[in-house]
This record gives sequence, structure tokens and C-alpha cells, in this order.
Amino acid sequence: MTYVTFCRMLLIVFLVNFANYNCVISKSDVLIENSDALEFNIADSSKVKRFDEIIIFGASKKLEKITESPTAISSLDKTDIRMATRTNQVANAFEGLAGIDILRNGTSDFIVNTRGFNNGLNRRLLVLQDGRDLAMPLLGAQEWNSLSLPLDEFSKIEFIKGPASALYGANCFNGVMSLTSYAPKEVIGTKVSLLGGDYETFRADIRHAGLISNKLSYKLTLGKSGSLNLSKSRTDSSQLEYEGVKLERRPIYEDERNTNSTYGTIRFDYDINESSKTLIEFGYSDSGNEVFVQPLGRVLVTNTQRPYARIAYNSEHLNFHASYMRRDVRDSMWLLFAFRGPGFPLGSPLLTDDEDILLDLQYNNFLNESKTLSYVIGISQQFQNINTHKTTLINEVNADFTGIYAQLNYDIAKDLKLVATGRFDRTNLHSSQFSPRGALVYSLNSYHKLRISASSSFQRPNYSELFRFTPDRALNPTSTANLSNINSIVTDSLKKWTNNPNLESVQLGLNSLRGYAVGKSDLEVEKNLGFEFGYQGIINDNFYLTADIYYNQLTNFITNFGPGYNNSIQKWSANLGDNLSEYNAKVSEIIYGRLTGDDKIRLSYFQDKPALIQSVGNFGNVEQYGIDLALNWYLMDNLILSANYSYYNFIFDKKPGEPEISSN
Repeated sequence: MTYVTFCRMLLIVFLVNFANYNCVISKSDVLIENSDALEFNIADSSKVKRFDEIIIFGASKKLEKITESPTAISSLDKTDIRMATRTNQVANAFEGLAGIDILRNGTSDFIVNTRGFNNGLNRRLLVLQDGRDLAMPLLGAQEWNSLSLPLDEFSKIEFIKGPASALYGANCFNGVMSLTSYAPKEVIGTKVSLLGGDYETFRADIRHAGLISNKLSYKLTLGKSGSLNLSKSRTDSSQLEYEGVKLERRPIYEDERNTNSTYGTIRFDYDINESSKTLIEFGYSDSGNEVFVQPLGRVLVTNTQRPYARIAYNSEHLNFHASYMRRDVRDSMWLLFAFRGPGFPLGSPLLTDDEDILLDLQYNNFLNESKTLSYVIGISQQFQNINTHKTTLINEVNADFTGIYAQLNYDIAKDLKLVATGRFDRTNLHSSQFSPRGALVYSLNSYHKLRISASSSFQRPNYSELFRFTPDRALNPTSTANLSNINSIVTDSLKKWTNNPNLESVQLGLNSLRGYAVGKSDLEVEKNLGFEFGYQGIINDNFYLTADIYYNQLTNFITNFGPGYNNSIQKWSANLGDNLSEYNAKVSEIIYGRLTGDDKIRLSYFQDKPALIQSVGNFGNVEQYGIDLALNWYLMDNLILSANYSYYNFIFDKKPGEPEISSN
């Protein structure tokens, strides 16, 4: 251990103990396919909130006890979040919660998912920060390093598990993560945080909040972080970490291994009266040097700038939210595997200049004096402008999305509640969608509650899946060697078959094959219909048990980018002309016999030329089912023992003629 490392460790220990005392012991396994997971946590906190006291908002878009939620939901309060700050990563805050997958995808990037397939570019989980969608517009996935607030600036995090389009619309296919930041009046004063560690890790944050008047308050946050990226170049076979990793054409230079982020926000809150307030907030982040693992290969993003602004009005019955976000990546996003050469118009780097505008208006109230019948109605409008300057998408895309939703909550009896929800979504990109949800919550008594529900969600294809046109990797080295003199080989064979020694040389166009990743503009919307049974129980005042059993049916499943998935792209075959057409099959057999790996599937006709193509498609049907169990044992007022268990399985029903796809 070096002297510098030792000093960093002392600093971390001092800061953690100075701020608060907490102890967490955990063991976790992340499972994707047929799997079991068992996890234990021991946590000490000075303020423990029992589960029957937890108030949530996201499950019904109104305040209610977590024990009355119509869907499975996990909630972290400020105490839980403070303990999770030891990792300094928002995604890691959910370690230890049943049914949630957390995979690391880079130095500061994570893939978070629940109840379903996870991959290197997961976008099936809607992530909201104070109602604002955090996903990058182009791909719909998260960039965790670009957040404008550190983890300990959030007062509450809610995680809805299961289909949720009935309230939230598209892209909450498997669930919703909602992060709520502190209001200025909750954190009056100044706070400074420092973090350091191995791999040149550091983080410095400052927050100051105060009062301008009794009604007007403000909050200012600033921060900077950095860490050494462990990703290295793969331009030489000696640099490959394990068998199966493919060579890349662009190296990662030493100064591109310093993953970094600079961020800040300023917020003003005005209290109109005791039950209503309005706010305005501006934020900005400048992050870079992160390597993302995607299905098509690794991508290096050396700089991303993301400014945003939002305004909101919240009262007892009416809530309004509007936000604007921009994502600029200029000359700094590199496809490490892609070929770039003279006359090749695409190549790296890629550019993006995206905008997202979201407006949401929601009203809730009671329909009768006894308050047994209540409703929530709302309308949302979103505009997205995607401009990649023809480096990722050929044309600029202007999309708009409109959603109208309503929910009825009816206390049928003292111990039985009905929740019925429906949402209609339209867009200029695909067909309109209707998403219903129905749930019954039954109380055996004040300590034991049962829940049964059916809900749906839909996942619209992202713009890359629809309109992508980027370079892809070239032929495998063995295929390249085998095709080096293919024109001569085929010509000689034809001379023998035709007994014509004077036959002109055949040019097949296979000596300089280009690789492309292309979208499929007529992709269908992916749909998810889920059924769920849940139990929540308090036993002897000290044990809190939850059990969720679920079954999901997925249709129009959208694949990752891969070979042979797009049935609208013609597979390559030899075309020797009318005079030699009888030999087309033999020549095709020669060519495919010399290709190795997935080159045999990638070889296609594209834009009237042979090319190596990877694309996407809608495939088959998928059935998913599983169980999530969670037990909290309140040993004493400030000590909890928790144990979680999750099981997940799936059945993939592949239609005849469809190629094999990986379960991940």
C-alpha cells in the first residue's frame, strides 16, 4: 500500500464517521437467466422508519401508505440513501432490494433493471428525477455519470416493479425509478463532502441552501468527480482480456482513461401557501471519458454536455411539471470497432445534438364526501428533436408524444380497495397504444394485506433501432484471408464447369466489404402484459414480510442488433447473370464455405451491393415468471436485519424460420 493510498483511506474513514455511523454487510449475486439470489444486510441507523409508516407517491401518483400500494414498490428514505452514499453511485443504492438487477457497464455507468431481460443498453426502466426523464433521447438509456446531483442530494427514491405504462406511458416496460431531491427548506445551511480512494477516485461536493424571505428559498449545488477508467485498448491480440473478445480499430489513449464529471444546479422555491408551491431549477453536467459496452461493441464517449431547466407547481390537488433537456456530444463519441477510411462517409466520431421537452399536468380529488372514491386524471406532452448530423441517423427526427391517463380508487369496503387505471398514448412514429391496469388490495387485518393486479406496458423502439446507419466491424480475419483471391477462385471454377477457358474474370465485389449497423423503420412496439400477486405482513410488530409472485407475457420482442434479425434485408447470393445463372448456387456455396463466425449470417445485399449487415427485428413471444421475497426484522429501534430472495425464469417461443437469439 502506497503512502498516498493510506492517506486517502484515513480521509474516507474520518469523513464517514464524522457524518454518521452506519454498518452494512452484504453479499449479492446478479442473475439473468434461470436463477436464485439470496442476500443479507445488517444496517444500523439512528432513525428507522417502519414499513407501515412509509408514504409513497409513484404507484398511484398520489400520496398513500406503501402497504396500500396497488403494485410492488420499494422505497428508500434519506436514512437509507445516506447509508448508500458509501458507494457514491445512485444505482448501487438499490443493492439488497429483492428483484432488482444491477450490472456495472463502465467506471461510473450501471445497468439497472427488474423482472426481465437485461443487457448492455437497457432502456426498459423509466428513470425520473423530480419528474424529469433522465434517459438520453437517442437511445432511451441512462448515463449515470451525467447526473447533475450526487446521491446524497436525494431525499427519497421509489422503485416501482412491473409494467407501469397505465400511469407513465412508454418506456416503463419493466418499472419506474423515481428520484426526489431535497427542497431548499429541508437542508438549510452549507454542506461540504469529500471522497477519495484507489484508482485515482475523488469526489468533491458543496451545497448551500437558504431563505430569501419566509416564502422564497434557494439551493445551490456544485460538484466534481473523477476516477481512472479500467478499460484499455483492444487493437492488438495481446491486449484481449479473454477468448471471444474482438479486436477494435481505435485505441483508447491514456488521457482518455480519466472518467470525469462536473455538475451543478440552482433552484428557487416559492411557497404560495401551506399546501401549494412553485419552483424553478437549472442544472448542468459536463462528463466524459466513459466506455460503454453495447451489443455492437464498445463505445468511448469523451465528452457529453447536458443542460436542463424545469418548472413545477404542486398543490393538494393540482400538479404541473415542465422540463427542457439538451444533450450535446460533439466530435467525441467513438465506435471503437468501426472502420474509418478514405471515402467512407460515416465512420467515427459520432455527433449528437438532442432536445427533449416534457409537460405533465395532473389533478386528483375525491368524488364523494366519505372520501371512499377518488380519482387522478392527467395529460402529458413530450417533444424530442434528434439530430446526429448524419453520423448515426441519416435524417433529423422530430417526434411528439401525447398521453392522457385516468385512475379511479374505490374503497369498496373498509378492508377492500379497487384501483382501475387506463392511459391512451399517440405519437407520429408508431400506432397509438392503450395501457390498462387493474388491482385489488385486501386487508385481512391491519397487519396483513393481499394484492392482486394485472397491468400492461409498452416499449417504443428507440431512434437507433428505427433509423440507425453506422459503420460496423469488418470481416473476421480468417474470412478476410479466405476471400483475398476469391474472384480468381470463382473464375477458375467457372472455366472448368463451362469448359470455357476464355471466360472473362468474374467480379463479385467481396474484396472490400463494408460493415453497417442499420435500423428497421417498421419495427412494432414491444408489449408487456403482467399479472401479479403480492402479500405484505407485519408479524409480532418486529417482522415485515413481502412476497411478490409475477407472470409476464411479452409480444413483439425487440432484439438487440445482430446478424439475420431484420427479415426485410436480403441475404447475399451470387448473381452471375442470365448466361451463368445455373452456377449461382455453386458459387454461393463456395463463398459461404470460406466465411467464418457470424460473417455467414451478416453477408447481405444492401443498397444494391454486398455488405455485412447487423440489424434488429421483432421476434416471437416471451413468458417471464418469478418470485421476490423480502424480510425485515427490527431487532431494536435502530437496528434492522434484512433478507431477500429472488427467482426469475423465462420461456422464449421462437416462431418457425426465426434465427436463434441470445437470451440476454
